[in-house]
Amino acid sequence: MPQFKTLIVSSAVALLAFLPWAGVCAQPAASDWETAAAHAKQTFAAGNLAESEQDWRDAVTLAEQSGNIEPGVVTCLVGLSNVYEKRGNPAEAERLYELAMRNLEGLVGPTDPRFADWMPDLAVLYDAHGKPEKAEVLFKRALLLKQRAFGADDVRVAVVMEQYARFLRKNDRLTEATELETKARIIRQKLSG
Repeated sequence: MPQFKTLIVSSAVALLAFLPWAGVCAQPAASDWETAAAHAKQTFAAGNLAESEQDWRDAVTLAEQSGNIEPGVVTCLVGLSNVYEKRGNPAEAERLYELAMRNLEGLVGPTDPRFADWMPDLAVLYDAHGKPEKAEVLFKRALLLKQRAFGADDVRVAVVMEQYARFLRKNDRLTEATELETKARIIRQKLSG
């Protein structure tokens, strides 16, 4: 008799897998911080900065409570930074982005390529605020970290080179920009051919 019960249960489980709604039920629900972050993105896109700010603050708190530093706390602090940037408060935008970077650095370390992933965006923020020297330091560091982690001929290195080249071009350093663009193009051609 126990074998028969096992067969019925196994058959029922197998049958449930074929029902159209079964896949939906089997997927994990979004965490609380992800739900708050999704709402914050929507309110930001709609131009409701006050509501978006509160949603991002709630998302940061929920991510901290769950212990989810990456992507949780980091992503939410960057979202909050974007709100302050949009409001015209560059000092607070930078402070929040730097806090996000410190959280990530504490989690993965200062030489991890994931840490380098966020550097170009902070560099662009610095450049937009009239701090091109700080921006360039980050571009160079991100490029070095990516080269160390993946080798000189990796597409992830090419991406950072292209980002750095855009910065150089924007700051009228055309010769340097062209050199980096050429190097990035060569890397991409090697990989595709």
